[in-house]
Amino acid sequence: RDMLDRLAVRSGPATGEILINDLLSMMACKAAVKAGDPLDPAEIRSLLSKRHHVERSTNCPHGRPTSLRFTLRDLERQFKRV
Repeated sequence: RDMLDRLAVRSGPATGEILINDLLSMMACKAAVKAGDPLDPAEIRSLLSKRHHVERSTNCPHGRPTSLRFTLRDLERQFKRV
């Protein structure tokens, strides 16, 4: 029901391909690992190794980043070492 409601409020005309992509994106989001989900080291390694086989792996379907890059200087600044 939730997925149908989201598809119903989509702005503009939607082709079958767009609707299928929207549906698959919503399903992926529902099944995704969320912040705070416990993961053991093997699960983390598995997810990271598979990430490069996924199209658009840099962002979730909603546009949020799936990872962040920090330089050593950024980390030193965060820990007030510079």
